[in-house]
Order: sequence, then C-alpha cells, then structure tokens
Amino acid sequence: KILISGSCTFHEVEWLGRFFWMARLIHAACFASQRPLTPLHTAEHQLFILQRPSAYQRTNCIVSALPLEEAPVCPAALRVVCCDVDGTLLTPQHTVTERTVNTVMAVMDRGFTFCACTGRGRAGALGVLDDLGERLRREGAPGVYLQGLQVFGQAGALLEQQRLPPRVIQKVAEFAADRGISMIGYSGDMILCEECNVWTDILLKYRDVPPQAAGSWSTISTEATINKLILLSSAPVLAEMRIDLSQLLDTEASLTQAVPEMLEVLPRGASKGCGVKTMLDSLGVSPREVLAIGDAENDIEMLTLSGFSVAMDNAAAIVKETASYVTASNEQDGAAQALERFCLGSDL
Repeated sequence: KILISGSCTFHEVEWLGRFFWMARLIHAACFASQRPLTPLHTAEHQLFILQRPSAYQRTNCIVSALPLEEAPVCPAALRVVCCDVDGTLLTPQHTVTERTVNTVMAVMDRGFTFCACTGRGRAGALGVLDDLGERLRREGAPGVYLQGLQVFGQAGALLEQQRLPPRVIQKVAEFAADRGISMIGYSGDMILCEECNVWTDILLKYRDVPPQAAGSWSTISTEATINKLILLSSAPVLAEMRIDLSQLLDTEASLTQAVPEMLEVLPRGASKGCGVKTMLDSLGVSPREVLAIGDAENDIEMLTLSGFSVAMDNAAAIVKETASYVTASNEQDGAAQALERFCLGSDL
C-alpha cells in the first residue's frame, strides 16, 4: 500500500494515479464530508476524488493506492438502493436466487429503502421476484417501472404516469407492419398486441405477464393507455431498424433497449433516470444518497444520477464505464455481492 497525505491539486492527484500504475484503484477520501465519490476514468485506473469544502483552490485529501478488493465501503450517507431487475437481480434463466432474495431483505431490514427500477410493469416485476416481490408489494415499496413511465412512492401510491400519443402508436405500428415485425404495448400491468405469435411469446420466457390479443393497433391506440411499445425481432434486425425508426420519430419519441431482441419506444425524453428522480423527490432523498445497480443501456441515466453506481460484469462496456464500481455477473449473484459489500459491510 502507498499512502500520501496532504494538500494537492486535481492534476497532482491525477499524476499520482498515473505514477502508481500498478494500483487498481486510487481513492481520495475525506469521509467526514459524506460527499459522493466522483469517478474519473483513465486507461490504467479508476480515480475517485472526494472533496472537502475549502477556501483554497486545492483539494484537501488523502490518496491511497489500494487493490480493488480492498476498496472501502461506499459513502456513509446512502439511504436508498435503486436496482434494475432483468440482468441484475435475475439470473440468465430469469430467476432470482435465494442468496439475492435474502441479501435484499437484509438490506431492507438494515433500514435501506429498496426500489425496483425496471422496464417491466409493476405486476410483472414483483411477480418474477418471488418472495422478495411479495414483500415489496406488501410493504408498498416505492419503485420505478416501465422505464420510468410509472413511478410509485410511499405506500405504493402512483405518483406519475406517462403515455404515448395515439399518433405515435399508429406511426410505429405502420413502420413495424411494413417490415413484418411483431409489436407489443405495455398498458400499466397489461401487455397488449394485435395477435399472439412466436415473438410475443418471448415474454413468457422472461416470466413476464402474458400478452393479450386486443385487436388492431388503431383500436388499441384509442381505447387503451399505452405507456410504451416494444418491437420484437433478432438483435441484428433491430440494430439496423433502429436508425430508420429514430429518423421517423425524430422528436416525437425516445428509443432505448434493455435486451437485444427488444427495441422500446418511450414518450419523448422519458427514461428510468427521470423516473428515479421523480421518486426520490417524493421521498425527500438526494441522488447522492442513492446506490444504483444496473446492466443495460436503459440503466445509464439512473447510474449517472446516483451518488454511487454499480454495473454488473455482464453489462455492456458503456455501462461499466458509467459506473463507480463493477461487480460480478448475474450468474454469480453480482447484485447480492455488491449489496453485501456496500450496504451490509461484508468483506468478500
């Protein structure tokens, strides 16, 4: 270990990080300030700066070169955990392990507010989480669902809901039909489609709510509240199609992806991160008091917003680059490992 104490500028701290290139983490800590860690990435290391208030334009800090396994517990001010579901809490087989359930419950027992933040509807998310989902439902836990389009606060009260305009639904439906692509629409806890087929049945593999055939999209768009649409196809087809759909919708809607076979259409400007901010405001919680965990493109805004963020090892590179810390994969209970380390104080 190398410990250097004193007052130094940001550039001096960065130079020290480059100098001690064998260190996997450079940690500048003034824990008394309880301010969030700010990650700064370089090719060799991840640099964390935690500043105290100072009348000088210099950073009062302690710099220590530590291996990642010895990284300290994250900021003491954490009160809320915002956690993705698919690819994070769930295994690749779309199940939740006993270790994950027990760890999350222990975190809740420790006094943390645990919030599921997912692209699923509330019923689908809590259902797939088994005993954990039942406890979250019973206790009226806050949460963010449908990529931030439904936000629930204390006692499970619905705080906010966004919907797609009928004209956008029709435009996307015509786009999908012209290309022979199946499409589903989330209406709260229901999943609607024109007809069920092999692509809509993919939701069953994810243990989500079964889709319901509800007639033509022209009828669905006027008679139901559609929060978001999902186009279903192979990853290469959707990747090519995304460019054309983005140009077609322009400023009318936003696109995101949580899994490669699903391209999601959201109301313009909507995101999981925006939903989390609405929820936190209702709870009187600052984003710096939040630990967020996720694995996909749709988690980036949430991870960026939070005071301390964790990416799964199965996450895309861009998600890992966003996060303060990378845990193990969802095959190895990575979310549970992160919660054990950062909320329960376990040394793994």
